[in-house]
Amino acid sequence: MGSPAKPQDPSKAVSPHVEARSSRAMKTFVIDTNVLIHDPESLFTFARSKVVLPLAVIEELDSLKRMNDDRGYAVRQVVRKLDRLREKGKLSQGVPLDHGGTLLIEYRRAEKLPPQFESQVVKDNQILATALYLKEKGENGGLISKDMTLRIKAEVLGLETEDYEREKVPVR
Repeated sequence: MGSPAKPQDPSKAVSPHVEARSSRAMKTFVIDTNVLIHDPESLFTFARSKVVLPLAVIEELDSLKRMNDDRGYAVRQVVRKLDRLREKGKLSQGVPLDHGGTLLIEYRRAEKLPPQFESQVVKDNQILATALYLKEKGENGGLISKDMTLRIKAEVLGLETEDYEREKVPVR
């Protein structure tokens, strides 16, 4: 029948929660411009995750930075944070974040969106195309946006999507 199992040394036991966390793949979150404007610290709230900003988001930030209101102020905060992160390396190759994740500026997009999305060249569609590219590449994650219609369009494309609420950042 075999010998009985030896009792495990409790000092070497690993919590199933710790084991699950360490073995999970890093999740990828594509962040929409409105999330950054809503919370300039949002870049740093996705612990142990890959935070991706599509190049279209950088272009939108650039077009909004001169506004003399709260949105312009928030955009300038985000741009300063991104500029400081450049000291850690090239944003286009990914830089480490203090919470154990990485930040990446992604310029690549899916080859083609469905024809219904191609009729207009809008930044939202470029952001969707980047999220779709990452999904096609096998990245595990989704799109985070405060824009309800963008989340609906993302869902139509088969992308996971969530509203951004700092208290409920989805890092499953």
